[in-house]
Amino acid sequence: MVLGRALALVVHGAQATARPIITATTLGMGRPVVSTAEDATSVGLSSAAVLAPVLVVLGVTALVMIWFSLRRRLVAPPRIGPLRMRARPLYGSVGRDDVEPAPSDRP
Repeated sequence: MVLGRALALVVHGAQATARPIITATTLGMGRPVVSTAEDATSVGLSSAAVLAPVLVVLGVTALVMIWFSLRRRLVAPPRIGPLRMRARPLYGSVGRDDVEPAPSDRP
């Protein structure tokens, strides 16, 4: 709160110093231009102050999603078909490996 008051005092002092200089150098024609620029700057900074927390939350969410995506690609084992690994029996083989190979026609 103290910092906000100090900043407002500095901005007000800068405006109070600049306005007479602008009036003297432009014969009063520059005052509406400077006033419009001050208003636009005020609206822009106020909007940025309101939107900054929302943008920070969106940015952090995006970074977390990217991190998990990269981590999954770099650390996880490759997938084989719809499953990560095929089930293998603990002892011996089961299935087609038990069948004797067919005799070949070659001598």
